[in-house]
Amino acid sequence: MEARLLLAFVLMGLVLFGTQYFYKPPPQPPQQTPATKAVQPAKPAPAAPAPIAAQAAPIPKEMPGEVKADKEETITVESDLYRVVFSNRGAVVRNWILKAYKDHNGKPLDLVNQKALAKVPAPFSLLFKSQTPSTDPNNALFRTERSPDGLSVTFEFSDGRAITKKSFRFEKRNTSRRSPRR
Repeated sequence: MEARLLLAFVLMGLVLFGTQYFYKPPPQPPQQTPATKAVQPAKPAPAAPAPIAAQAAPIPKEMPGEVKADKEETITVESDLYRVVFSNRGAVVRNWILKAYKDHNGKPLDLVNQKALAKVPAPFSLLFKSQTPSTDPNNALFRTERSPDGLSVTFEFSDGRAITKKSFRFEKRNTSRRSPRR
């Protein structure tokens, strides 16, 4: 039994190392660099004036396709069961209070830990693992749209290169009359 196990490990090792020897990765295409031509003048040119420094184009204050809010504001969605306070800075939740539940102090339970907000991102913040965009949407001022019934909130932000949109839809439940589930 032990000899078979040893033989199996040796064969697996041969397969792993053998495939690297026989199957090599395809060669990378050569990186093309712009060809530069050396032009030699037939006769010496007269002294040229000093080169003009390249002037950077002024950065426009607003880019085409830019969507943002002018000022920071809070949006509250409330029902008999909860009260949710959003901030348009980052389109995140600042408070999510459950009215039917109490904390250890007897106050309505807030699902957002206010002390932890100094250390961790707010709920519904965006996390970028590989590339961070040029404008961080977690600090951007999102344009806000509310539905007429006040139960939907849509946040939208664009820096002209990338669009970020967050939508939230809530329901009002009638707590006085409950229908049986089927």
